[in-house]
Amino acid sequence: MTDAMLFEQLAYKLINELPVGKALYSIIALLKEQMPFDLAYCARIDRKNHIQSILMEYSDRYENGTSYAFTLGHILSLDENRSMYGHDFTNVHICNDISKDPTESMHLLQMPFYCASSVSTILNFDLETDTLCSFCCFSKEKDSYVHEHAEILKRFRPLLITLMQKLMELSYDDCLCIDSNGPIPGSVMDRLLLCPGLSGVVELIESFSKVPFPVFIYGETGVGKELVAEALHILSPRTGRYVCVNCGAIPESLAESELFGFERGSFTGANRTHKGVFEQANHGTLYLDEIGELPLNIQAKLLRVLENNEISRIGSERKIKLDVRVIAGTNRELDSMVKDKKFRLDLYYRIKNLYIKVPSLSERPEDIPILADYFYRFCIKELHLKNPPELSRREVHRLLEHQWPGNVRQLRAFIESSLIKALGKKNAKIHFDFSDMDNESFLNKPQGVGTAKKNPPRSTTPEEILYALEQCGGKIQGSDGAAKFLGLAPATLRSRMQALGLPMPKEIRKNSGRSQI
Repeated sequence: MTDAMLFEQLAYKLINELPVGKALYSIIALLKEQMPFDLAYCARIDRKNHIQSILMEYSDRYENGTSYAFTLGHILSLDENRSMYGHDFTNVHICNDISKDPTESMHLLQMPFYCASSVSTILNFDLETDTLCSFCCFSKEKDSYVHEHAEILKRFRPLLITLMQKLMELSYDDCLCIDSNGPIPGSVMDRLLLCPGLSGVVELIESFSKVPFPVFIYGETGVGKELVAEALHILSPRTGRYVCVNCGAIPESLAESELFGFERGSFTGANRTHKGVFEQANHGTLYLDEIGELPLNIQAKLLRVLENNEISRIGSERKIKLDVRVIAGTNRELDSMVKDKKFRLDLYYRIKNLYIKVPSLSERPEDIPILADYFYRFCIKELHLKNPPELSRREVHRLLEHQWPGNVRQLRAFIESSLIKALGKKNAKIHFDFSDMDNESFLNKPQGVGTAKKNPPRSTTPEEILYALEQCGGKIQGSDGAAKFLGLAPATLRSRMQALGLPMPKEIRKNSGRSQI
């Protein structure tokens, strides 16, 4: 049997046995072994040779080597009997100096990096949209391609068409699978920068990290307050440790010794000298999570430490000078606690000098797909899964229909449990089951955060949003705006449009003469 026949058998085995996305990735990986390229993609192209959408992309610019990615668009219908712009569908076009080819150079502005030569073939033509589907390989070097490479691509062309046909058999959303091999943001700041809904928080972190004053972080349970505190420490010039303590987990009788330490023999059972968390964080940062849980007498001692920058261990009169940057966090409304005399007013003013509010997940729905992607890949890495269940973009989109009262922590647990439930099934795909979550009626807003009951924003489809915008002349806010029409806050509507990939009003406005906001 010839090498070509062996290759063909292997290729069709991949197509028949792997999910379509991974099969396409594997086929192009095989192609890369036989011809050089820095970037390959399958694109929908119009009559002016402009790229309308990238159906598949494969390149070496990803952190973990190579990757594939599908973007929104239409799978084109295949028609083997047509040609376009004088191209023969069975032909392969080589261009060894793109800068001198006015047709090929149109792609240069749309590439992630500069390429000098290309080899391409047309897969099909769509009459309805008057566009063609082209598969292209690009190299950064000139004169990269010869006749042999054209023959190789000709041999791959039927395989690529077969994969396109398989894609057509599926709902397009089912083809939009998250790449389980993609890079996972490692650092704290990378994880915060991952979420566009936290851009304002990141700006405050960068500003506050340079000064030594206390910072107060407020947000619902599970939004990531500790992540913000850690980022403040990492970006600061401080040389000591980052120490985190949950004030709500410390028994009242042990709060003073845990915070400030004790001397040996100071009380029964004190068999050794113990440094409290303030001393442990000297020259560093101490994060006091759930500070509202501290007893009033400890609050008074904490205020003195913040004012004088010194502590005394239990059983000692000696003052110990410290250089500690204190960050406090809570999910409770401290101003209400002050009114109820459950939190000291003087301490309230001392710690609330610099203030960061971390928005809830319902206030930043655009972050939900990004976080789902991150937790999916992180869980796969933690479990060392070689063939993980697929997660489609359609399933991720369904996550937007829920309010997530437990915020990021709840979303993470839901992704992990859904992935684990899908293990062990042939050609497993993750399907989110919200029935258990819908029964969790006890999951209301945490005490002190949004205590006034609000009706959650109802789920809106892209069609409903576009219809509302059309009826309101593209206007979002105001008494005659689309937000009022849909029963949503204007900020919520904008966030939801961004999360759904819908254009902003200036891109869809009608000639109605109404103002655009």
